[in-house]
Amino acid sequence: INWLAGSLDKLVWKSEITEPTQADCIAIEAKCPYNQPQLKFGTVKGYYWPQVQFNMYISDTDKADYVECVPKGFKGNSFKMNVVRVYRDDAWINGFAMPKLEQFHAEWKDKKQRKK
Repeated sequence: INWLAGSLDKLVWKSEITEPTQADCIAIEAKCPYNQPQLKFGTVKGYYWPQVQFNMYISDTDKADYVECVPKGFKGNSFKMNVVRVYRDDAWINGFAMPKLEQFHAEWKDKKQRKK
Protein backbone atom coordinates (compact mmCIF):
# COMPACT_ATOMS: atom_id res chain seq x y z
CA ILE A 1 0.00 0.00 0.00
CA ASN A 2 1.71 3.15 -1.16
CA TRP A 3 -0.74 5.64 0.35
CA LEU A 4 -0.72 4.63 4.03
CA ALA A 5 1.64 6.45 6.40
CA GLY A 6 2.21 6.70 10.11
CA SER A 7 4.48 8.43 12.57
CA LEU A 8 6.17 6.36 15.25
CA ASP A 9 7.54 8.19 18.23
CA LYS A 10 10.37 5.68 18.45
CA LEU A 11 11.37 2.17 17.45
CA VAL A 12 13.44 0.39 20.12
CA TRP A 13 15.19 -2.94 20.69
CA LYS A 14 17.51 -4.45 23.30
CA SER A 15 20.91 -2.74 23.36
CA GLU A 16 22.85 -5.99 22.96
CA ILE A 17 21.25 -6.58 19.55
CA THR A 18 23.47 -4.99 16.92
CA GLU A 19 21.36 -5.85 13.88
CA PRO A 20 17.72 -5.97 14.97
CA THR A 21 15.06 -7.75 12.97
CA GLN A 22 11.46 -6.59 12.96
CA ALA A 23 10.69 -9.28 15.56
CA ASP A 24 13.20 -7.59 17.92
CA CYS A 25 11.62 -4.15 17.58
CA ILE A 26 9.02 -2.46 19.76
CA ALA A 27 7.10 0.55 18.47
CA ILE A 28 6.70 3.37 21.01
CA GLU A 29 3.70 5.69 21.11
CA ALA A 30 4.19 8.41 23.72
CA LYS A 31 1.50 10.81 24.94
CA CYS A 32 1.49 13.67 27.41
CA PRO A 33 -2.24 14.26 27.91
CA TYR A 34 -2.39 18.04 28.26
CA ASN A 35 -6.18 18.41 28.42
CA GLN A 36 -6.88 15.24 30.38
CA PRO A 37 -3.97 14.63 32.76
CA GLN A 38 -5.86 11.86 34.61
CA LEU A 39 -4.52 8.47 33.59
CA LYS A 40 -6.41 5.20 33.58
CA PHE A 41 -3.62 2.79 34.37
CA GLY A 42 -3.28 -0.37 32.31
CA THR A 43 -5.37 0.94 29.41
CA VAL A 44 -4.88 2.65 26.06
CA LYS A 45 -7.27 5.50 25.36
CA GLY A 46 -9.68 4.23 22.70
CA TYR A 47 -8.94 6.96 20.21
CA TYR A 48 -5.19 6.11 20.27
CA TRP A 49 -5.62 2.36 19.82
CA PRO A 50 -6.04 2.54 15.99
CA GLN A 51 -2.98 4.80 15.76
CA VAL A 52 -0.89 2.27 17.70
CA GLN A 53 -2.23 -0.60 15.58
CA PHE A 54 -1.42 1.11 12.27
CA ASN A 55 2.01 2.22 13.42
CA MET A 56 2.77 -1.45 14.13
CA TYR A 57 1.29 -2.47 10.76
CA ILE A 58 3.29 0.16 8.85
CA SER A 59 6.56 -0.60 10.67
CA ASP A 60 5.88 -4.35 10.49
CA THR A 61 6.32 -4.84 14.23
CA ASP A 62 4.28 -7.18 16.39
CA LYS A 63 4.30 -5.17 19.61
CA ALA A 64 4.22 -1.62 20.88
CA ASP A 65 4.41 0.20 24.17
CA TYR A 66 1.81 2.91 24.70
CA VAL A 67 3.28 5.42 27.16
CA GLU A 68 1.39 8.24 28.87
CA CYS A 69 3.21 10.57 31.22
CA VAL A 70 2.06 13.41 33.44
CA PRO A 71 5.07 15.43 34.64
CA LYS A 72 5.40 16.36 38.31
CA GLY A 73 3.69 19.67 39.01
CA PHE A 74 1.74 19.67 35.74
CA LYS A 75 -1.68 21.16 36.56
CA GLY A 76 -1.01 20.36 40.22
CA ASN A 77 -0.37 16.63 39.61
CA SER A 78 2.36 14.40 40.93
CA PHE A 79 4.42 12.41 38.41
CA LYS A 80 2.38 9.63 36.80
CA MET A 81 3.21 7.14 34.06
CA ASN A 82 1.09 4.54 32.31
CA VAL A 83 2.86 1.98 30.10
CA VAL A 84 0.79 -0.63 28.28
CA ARG A 85 2.16 -3.37 26.01
CA VAL A 86 -0.02 -3.69 22.90
CA TYR A 87 0.12 -6.51 20.37
CA ARG A 88 -0.76 -6.08 16.71
CA ASP A 89 -4.29 -7.21 15.90
CA ASP A 90 -4.15 -8.34 12.27
CA ALA A 91 -7.75 -9.57 12.39
CA TRP A 92 -8.95 -6.04 13.27
CA ILE A 93 -6.60 -4.37 10.78
CA ASN A 94 -7.41 -6.64 7.82
CA GLY A 95 -11.02 -7.47 8.62
CA PHE A 96 -12.32 -4.09 9.75
CA ALA A 97 -10.00 -1.11 9.47
CA MET A 98 -8.24 -1.71 6.17
CA PRO A 99 -11.45 -2.16 4.13
CA LYS A 100 -12.75 1.14 5.55
CA LEU A 101 -9.48 2.93 4.79
CA GLU A 102 -9.39 1.50 1.27
CA GLN A 103 -12.96 2.68 0.68
CA PHE A 104 -12.13 6.14 2.04
CA HIS A 105 -9.00 6.34 -0.13
CA ALA A 106 -10.90 5.26 -3.26
CA GLU A 107 -13.63 7.86 -2.64
CA TRP A 108 -11.05 10.58 -1.97
CA LYS A 109 -9.11 9.64 -5.12
CA ASP A 110 -12.30 9.64 -7.20
CA LYS A 111 -13.34 13.03 -5.82
CA LYS A 112 -9.89 14.42 -6.53
CA GLN A 113 -10.04 13.14 -10.14
CA ARG A 114 -13.47 14.73 -10.70
CA LYS A 115 -12.14 18.13 -9.58
CA LYS A 116 -9.57 18.15 -12.42
